[in-house]
Amino acid sequence: MTPCLDDRFKPAIKQFGKAISGAQPFSENARLSCATTTNKNLGMAVSAIYIKEHFHESAKTEIGDIVKSMIEAFRQNLDNTVWLDEETKLKAEEKINKTRFALGYPDFLLNKTALNEYYGDLVIESGKYFENILNVRKFQITKGFKKLNNDESIYEDDWFEPPTVVNAYFENDKNRILLPASFLQPPIYHKDFPNAIKYGAIGAFIGHEVTHGFDSNGRSFNKKGKFESWWTNSSLESFTEREQCFIDQYDQFSLYNESISGDISKGENIADNAGIQLAFKVYNQWLKTRTNIEKEAEMLPGLEFLSLTQLFFLSYAQSWCDYVRPEAAIAKSSDEHPPGSVRILGTLQNFDEFSKAFQCSENSKMNPSKRCKLW
Repeated sequence: MTPCLDDRFKPAIKQFGKAISGAQPFSENARLSCATTTNKNLGMAVSAIYIKEHFHESAKTEIGDIVKSMIEAFRQNLDNTVWLDEETKLKAEEKINKTRFALGYPDFLLNKTALNEYYGDLVIESGKYFENILNVRKFQITKGFKKLNNDESIYEDDWFEPPTVVNAYFENDKNRILLPASFLQPPIYHKDFPNAIKYGAIGAFIGHEVTHGFDSNGRSFNKKGKFESWWTNSSLESFTEREQCFIDQYDQFSLYNESISGDISKGENIADNAGIQLAFKVYNQWLKTRTNIEKEAEMLPGLEFLSLTQLFFLSYAQSWCDYVRPEAAIAKSSDEHPPGSVRILGTLQNFDEFSKAFQCSENSKMNPSKRCKLW
């Protein structure tokens, strides 16, 4: 509720934000502030407008095909995973076969009557800003409790975040991948991007989300999204041994002398590593079916000196490119999501296809003798 306080508190809020992030607070005009607050509190209503203006329905078809390909690639990898015993492997296959996905937005957003019913219990009064914020909080909490008592099918199809939130999710309790419309935008995705760029970015992200169902946390949920111990002791020991490799590797990274926690970030790191390898596998399956002319059309003007494989890895790295100020490094060091630079280096160090593509010297930083692999 802090951002909802009046002008007397804004200097202190900005000062606190600068101390935490190191970024100079920008001067937010009233129009932008209003839009931000509206989106935060009435996200589904804003999303209904957003998707009509900025989301192409064709994206649903293409992204849906990519998700299905990633799920199938993970299923194929399971068949070849020698450290899983047959009992656990069967349970894992059952789970990946039941993995669902939701793309773009919930369908009710295009139905004005359904959207009005969604907000039917919310009271908004002109001239009562703070009271309206409280009403929204009450509305959201009440709706959450209603879901707990409602039909399970309604809960399973629900979106816990509006499509205007730029993120992607794996919902363990639903065994579902969620890819909102605002996430399926440049530079992560555009329908006209060459496939090397698409798979290096959105493909790796989708592979990441698929793998979350089988990472350090996701492995504890079954095919129905219920918390269950479905691993045999021997398979769990093998998982833990391979998981430790990632913990040890990422413990070696630091940002502005702030060490990254390989233990805290292990789930994300496991998903990153498997995600890019799934994307690479699916992209190469597509590439094998193309003619030389079609492959040439994939090249980017001005970057013809890069192979399609190199473009794939360049796209992956660009998708995580960011800048973290020294002040923010403290928070990042204990975040389950490591900094972008670490996500790039750690993942590519473990992937031999990267070192082949860029001819990295043996035992160099990007072509180490020891690599971590789980899925």
